[in-house]
Amino acid sequence: MGFNNAANTEASSSATHEFKEEDFDHLINVTLKSVWLCMKYQLQVMTKQNSGVIVNTSSMDAILCSAETGVYAAGKSGVIALTKSVAQEYGHQNIRINSFCPGAFRTPMLEERFSDLSSQEKAKLNESYQKLNALGRIGDPLEAAKAVTWLLSDDASFVTGQNIIVDGGIGFRFE
Repeated sequence: MGFNNAANTEASSSATHEFKEEDFDHLINVTLKSVWLCMKYQLQVMTKQNSGVIVNTSSMDAILCSAETGVYAAGKSGVIALTKSVAQEYGHQNIRINSFCPGAFRTPMLEERFSDLSSQEKAKLNESYQKLNALGRIGDPLEAAKAVTWLLSDDASFVTGQNIIVDGGIGFRFE
């Protein structure tokens, strides 16, 4: 089993014409190349045992594509495409590969966005996140973990090449 989960939001929000080439390379390396490298070595083991399961983390930014997140969205979109292609390539060897597309969860990365804000700014940012999804709240990391655990389990034995969105309904509420 493998769960490939990498992200970096440093320098991920910038106007395209101002984005530095070295930041582009770094962001693509973190968001896409790292997933490819993990799968490369996981698949070497899994092909020998003729079975395995991999889940790769993408992002709702890959689906919604908001302004000034183009490079991050491109990297995370690449994770979805890579997942689907590689799932087709290795399915005949009883290897399942899916991607997981999370919305906003109270992770350390999200909490870091809140850390330098005043109480009023935190409340405003929290409210904006809550308005973005149908459930009206930010997700608990345990909810994300349960979705990934299901994808890794035998309960999902006929699921491969899929991008599973776990976002509290942001995908159809985005404006």
